[in-house]
Amino acid sequence: MLQAQTLLQRGCLWNTFVTVGHARAFLDLVCSQVPNVVPSLTKAMAENELDVAYRLMPAVDFSREVLAPQPHRLLAVPDTTSGWADLGSPTRVMDILTRNKIQPAWLRDGLGFSKPAG
Repeated sequence: MLQAQTLLQRGCLWNTFVTVGHARAFLDLVCSQVPNVVPSLTKAMAENELDVAYRLMPAVDFSREVLAPQPHRLLAVPDTTSGWADLGSPTRVMDILTRNKIQPAWLRDGLGFSKPAG
């Protein structure tokens, strides 16, 4: 909680990416797109070798590689009150900051993202 408050005071952005569902549904989604992950973890848990399994596991973008290919299995609920914005790319982050006249310290210090030409 203290770290979150510190980051908020520094003007950092927070990615909430809230998903709700049954654990079995999430396991089914993962298994259908990255079939070796769940069996590897199951075996690692039985052998008390989770640290090894995590090191060997491929990095997976859950949103792009697991959810996006299966839109027929998802339900999206519009959120019109929280001010939600898709910040899935640096360009979108910069657009939101500009639109809301927010200039965090990292942007003032010249560490910001430059939009590609075009």
